[in-house]
Amino acid sequence: MCFLLSALFGSLLGDMNGSWPKSQLNPYFSLSQGEVHSAYLLYLWDFFCTRGYTTKLVPNALTRYFYKPFIRSYSLKQDYRQFTIITLVSLNWLFFYFYPNAIRGDVGIKVVPSNDLLFMYLCIYVFMYLCIYVFNTFSFSYPRYWMAIPNGIAIFVMDDRTRLLIGGIRLNTHSFTYSELNRLKEVLLKMYGLVCTIHSTNEQDRGGKVSYYLYVTTNSMPCLAKLISPYLDPSMLYKIRGVTF
Repeated sequence: MCFLLSALFGSLLGDMNGSWPKSQLNPYFSLSQGEVHSAYLLYLWDFFCTRGYTTKLVPNALTRYFYKPFIRSYSLKQDYRQFTIITLVSLNWLFFYFYPNAIRGDVGIKVVPSNDLLFMYLCIYVFMYLCIYVFNTFSFSYPRYWMAIPNGIAIFVMDDRTRLLIGGIRLNTHSFTYSELNRLKEVLLKMYGLVCTIHSTNEQDRGGKVSYYLYVTTNSMPCLAKLISPYLDPSMLYKIRGVTF
């Protein structure tokens, strides 16, 4: 369960979104990826499907059309695949951490949750999990026994990433504010020693809104590659190809 929550958390920092239609009692999550990344979407669908959190129907290739081109792609259509996490009351708390102002019929704006949650779910604290769910006890005085498994940050990178020619990785966190990204940047530095910088997407110059992205610097790529390589889908290994770690 802890491993699954970390995966959900990492994906919600990326492309996964929440929805709460008026016709439904509880909100739900869904993930959409362009057909070019279909292998990754099917990998993530299988991850949740085998754990009973989505249907067994394999996501089919779909096409959607637009009245005006995407700001970043200049295309009038997109081929994509999508799957939905089964609506569960047990996941409502996670939804409201990312959508604190949501009401039925209007989820509002997705936000970056608190630093405490970032520290907890961008990795898994196996010792904490064992204490709480096996031994029914836990104390934060035991940090030296925590074993961090960074599958959450791996999924975040796979969800929302562009490997740049200059050597770093751009995390396309366009939906978050500058102050939220600044918090996320500090958490990644403190947790994993990853040095990130914040940059404007310049989408406002193309008719879009002001937005920003995180850039994992070239010098931090060996550290990032070592952290996430065990959890990357094979279709995403090109993101760290050529990085020595």
